[in-house]
Amino acid sequence: MRTRLPLPISLLLILGGAPASSAQTSSQSMDFAFDDHPTVRLGDVATIEGFAKLQLDWRQMDHSTSADWDLRLLRAGVMGHAFKRIEYQVERELDDDTNPWRDVYVDVSASSALQVRGGKFKMPFSLDRLTSPMEIEFVYRSLAASSLAPGRDVGVMVHGRVFSRIVRYEVGLFRHGGDAVRDSEREGDATGALRVTVSPWRQVKKSPWQQLTFGGGLTLGHLPEGLNSLNGRTVFDHRLFPAVYVNGSRRRIGGDAEWRNGPFQVRGEVIDVRDDRHGRKEE
Repeated sequence: MRTRLPLPISLLLILGGAPASSAQTSSQSMDFAFDDHPTVRLGDVATIEGFAKLQLDWRQMDHSTSADWDLRLLRAGVMGHAFKRIEYQVERELDDDTNPWRDVYVDVSASSALQVRGGKFKMPFSLDRLTSPMEIEFVYRSLAASSLAPGRDVGVMVHGRVFSRIVRYEVGLFRHGGDAVRDSEREGDATGALRVTVSPWRQVKKSPWQQLTFGGGLTLGHLPEGLNSLNGRTVFDHRLFPAVYVNGSRRRIGGDAEWRNGPFQVRGEVIDVRDDRHGRKEE
């Protein structure tokens, strides 16, 4: 159990994620090991790693109120690589009957500067949204990331690191506008996404700024005509503002910065989203 904020308190458990002594049983070209995850190695051809994630949040405002348990994560999946240039991951949320599949993709690497990923995964936008829920510092994501970032969708992305791995780029084309938006946008036209991060002092050894990274991203997609504006809701799913009429494009622009130095970390981001309202006269 660890405390992210005084209240609520989160109970985190990653099954198969704790270090353990390696135990191997070899059978010609196949062996089993338990390091970070239970892993089956098929010689030099492929690996299959199983994992599971469980996160429970316990909330209690004060001693006079009853405790409330919230199941945040219940996921299981496999990941690994094949032929040294192919990576894959399949992850499913076991407590979600509506949209159970999370990351389901294959990533092919020609070099560190050129990789191609296809399947369902997070669109490259928003530092907070791209951070795993098991690694964020607070119980909930920021409202900007949860309400404005597009989330996951099916698509193809080219990515890599260039200029001595100082610059990382991600550019992709996705079937719709993500799964963190209204149902109407999930059925709209294709959405393009771009994200670039720069770590200026990455190659400077022992520099306190080695882990300083600046990032920026944008998405561009078309909205179906109607009451299809973004969802404005609180952390506890209360509505902040009603939907409004939109017609045209949706443009997201974001910028972020992150600095790590030993146990210390500072991060922040700004997101701006604008929807077209063609043909609509303001009242």
